[in-house]
Amino acid sequence: MMRSLLSLALAAPLALGAEIMVRVGVDGSLTYQPESVRAMQGDVIKFEFVSKNHTVTQSSFDNPCSFAPGGANTGFVAVSPGQHPLPVKAFTVPHMNPIWFYCAQTDHCMKGMVFAINPGDDHAPNSFKNYKMKAMMQPPPMAPPVYPPGHPMYTPPAHQPPMPPQHTTTSMVVHPPIVTPPPPAWVPMTATVTHQGSVYTTSYKSYAGTPQPTPASNPMVHKIIVGENGQLAYTPTMVQASIGDTVMFEFRPKNHTVTQSSFLSPCEPLVKADGTPGFRSGFMFVDQSLTSGFPQFSVRINDTEPIWGYCGQVNHCAAGMVFGINVGAADFTTFQNFAKQVGAAQTQLPVPPATGTDGFGTTPAATPGGAARAVHVGGGMGVFVLAVLMGVLAL
Repeated sequence: MMRSLLSLALAAPLALGAEIMVRVGVDGSLTYQPESVRAMQGDVIKFEFVSKNHTVTQSSFDNPCSFAPGGANTGFVAVSPGQHPLPVKAFTVPHMNPIWFYCAQTDHCMKGMVFAINPGDDHAPNSFKNYKMKAMMQPPPMAPPVYPPGHPMYTPPAHQPPMPPQHTTTSMVVHPPIVTPPPPAWVPMTATVTHQGSVYTTSYKSYAGTPQPTPASNPMVHKIIVGENGQLAYTPTMVQASIGDTVMFEFRPKNHTVTQSSFLSPCEPLVKADGTPGFRSGFMFVDQSLTSGFPQFSVRINDTEPIWGYCGQVNHCAAGMVFGINVGAADFTTFQNFAKQVGAAQTQLPVPPATGTDGFGTTPAATPGGAARAVHVGGGMGVFVLAVLMGVLAL
């Protein structure tokens, strides 16, 4: 296992240096408090993790949101509500030069969650203020939208450079051009609906897999397991649900999401034409020791439109972790294959490995806690989302 400067520093007796406490995520904030410290060689910085699920990960001034190879890293440290004692990770200062850190949780660095030991003075080029500003100017970890042929913004795939000669050794991965599939076909339909003594006419788009527009007389709950047996999958991957039914997602150990997307942008959160977002559960951290009382996230079906979704955890969409509600089998296969292509081509913030078990690398397990929330998404013939979070660390 790669050892960092941290490992070497821990070989020195801790008694030789002063101890400096830094608190991570106080009151749910995306901050280290204090944000920077002055320390002597041999001093020990103790990071106390207060809430949520953060890291302390070494970077560099020029690349504030990227893991510095060989640098120190706690890995993710999850803290459940009411947890006591709080986890603490110790870092021994190896030298007097500036040392830079950030939180590797999705977009936390871009929101200014950074820390420094011995940064330059306020007016120096390598000041903490300049480091934080540089971090907040980093691009978000997502790829540009992909438009289908015929769309006004469609751009033909760029010419691919020739492959290197076979005798050349290289670590570069050349992805094939992304081929955008045509959207699912639909036909306009009109139906007369009788429900609870009322008779009305409705017009809708009928796709492969579209249910009847009549609300269910006996609404059902369709259960989808998220990450069963450690797999990067929803089980089942597709369900057919009538208007009034509920699709309930139950999360198994690890840290997944249920995030609504669209057929042509399978690995990006949906933003509707009116600017409102699609539904999303947020990250659902489930401890490996949990055997019952799993967190759940439920979506009530209010119309006949197909629903597409994916897991927002890094690289999971690229692994094909997607789902469909009221979609055709052939369309879902196309959607999943397209998600793998798009996900593989996305530029995502890497999660660096933890740096061993030398006091700055172990991640304590979260214990079950409880919270509940309800979110209404859209209006009219939209979807109603009810999330029941049990043992969840909301990020």
